[in-house]
Amino acid sequence: MLEQMIDLFFFVLFIVCFFFPYIYLGIRVDAAFKKKRYWFILVVITTIFLKIELLLINPIILVFYYVILHYISKKKQLESLFLSFYLALSYHGVRLLFTAMIGYFVTTEQLSDRISGLISAGINIGVLGLVVLLLRGLKLNLDLLFSRPFRPLLKESTLFFGFLYLIRIFLVVLLNQKNSWASHFDTTISLLLFMIYLLWTLHIKGELADYVHEQIVHQKEAENQAMHRMVEKLGSLYDEIRGFRHDFAGIISSMEPAIEKEDIKEIEKIYYKIFLKTNDKLKKADYTAFNLQNIEDIAFRNALAQIMVQAENEGIQFDLQTIGCVPRVHVPMLETVRILSILLNNALEAAICAKVPRVSVALFREKESVIFVVENTRKSGPLDQRRLWESGYSTKAEKRGIGLAVLQELVLRYHLGIETEIGEETFVQKMTFVVREEANESASIGG
Repeated sequence: MLEQMIDLFFFVLFIVCFFFPYIYLGIRVDAAFKKKRYWFILVVITTIFLKIELLLINPIILVFYYVILHYISKKKQLESLFLSFYLALSYHGVRLLFTAMIGYFVTTEQLSDRISGLISAGINIGVLGLVVLLLRGLKLNLDLLFSRPFRPLLKESTLFFGFLYLIRIFLVVLLNQKNSWASHFDTTISLLLFMIYLLWTLHIKGELADYVHEQIVHQKEAENQAMHRMVEKLGSLYDEIRGFRHDFAGIISSMEPAIEKEDIKEIEKIYYKIFLKTNDKLKKADYTAFNLQNIEDIAFRNALAQIMVQAENEGIQFDLQTIGCVPRVHVPMLETVRILSILLNNALEAAICAKVPRVSVALFREKESVIFVVENTRKSGPLDQRRLWESGYSTKAEKRGIGLAVLQELVLRYHLGIETEIGEETFVQKMTFVVREEANESASIGG
């Protein structure tokens, strides 16, 4: 009875230590791996193949990753392949190297099955810890890697990792053959494969970092240009207000003699010819630029400043309304700029074709969210709302309709809310952002 319990303990230990690293690494890239029914499927399939052929286990694990990522999580084929190879190489590469190095100090052939099982379990858990530290150190920005600008790099990396994985499988086959020449160089080959994998991963990380730095530089340049144009615009508005202050003093002075004489006709004349015309001028004047001071988020402020100047150059009326102070949002600055640029540029391009070109933006905080509403006039005619999000569909020139498809990717990635309302001659989009946590904290402290 005791012997059976010990055997059961070692069997459970083997199951846990063998499968846990694969499940845990899968969870780090996708929440679908948290579902226990997939754990059960993996255990059943690999247990069956353990009885048939041990060398098939590694490809089975790779297929398991791919199926969950592509068919369950609905990731694209290339992304699923990359993640499958990336996780498999991370774990198997370190494990193969670690096992080869341990082999120099411990010969498991002379040990009992139970002691060998304990050592193997310890190696698996130790390797998992090393791999987790490795992935944290590398910390690839997968969202950026899977974006359109990095498609060529993603394809190259997937092919390269696939090639490395095939070499690793071939090495395992050689090492399982008796008196194989590869057994004399297993540590060297394992180290070489691991270093190649590590260097390529660092190459990917470097490319991503260079891109982010380049985008930040471009964004800073665009910010400076937008701020320069906005300063000029605000300067002209200030001159206009200063001129009105001077004119207003003259208007008041002209009223004084008429009031003293109680000349109603003269007062009416001044009212209709001067006051009403001045009032119309004030209504038509664009003072919405002053609302930018209510926006804390730099990405929102700069994107709106640029589009204001662009709208003025295109002769399009642009209105901005803010309610209270608008805090920063949780979306990274570059991605926020991309989202706003798509919405605002689409609105501007559609408004150009309208009878009365106009773009109106409302921005305000609502509890823990920032609401961004953009409304534009457009050319009268039907719009297929179901096709708006398709890549390539456009009401403009051929093959220009990628903006809203990209926007949809960003909406899903950052869990944003978006609503679309189509009128006969208007188009409205409402975007909901989550307030950044530090903004929530300061709001609660202030309250």
